[in-house]
Amino acid sequence: MQKSLKIYIAILIILLFGIVIIDGSKPIPINWTPTYDTKDKIPFGLYVLDKEF
Repeated sequence: MQKSLKIYIAILIILLFGIVIIDGSKPIPINWTPTYDTKDKIPFGLYVLDKEF
């Protein structure tokens, strides 16, 4: 293998590894679906209100 081909493959592997790291570290999006169910712990769920009553 040529030296330049090895360098390109190494750069590609480093870029793919970086993309995986960046994508895996972003936060999980919040579910804002208004369900109003007493079992849901999402922002529009009524789990806490049900436990307080």
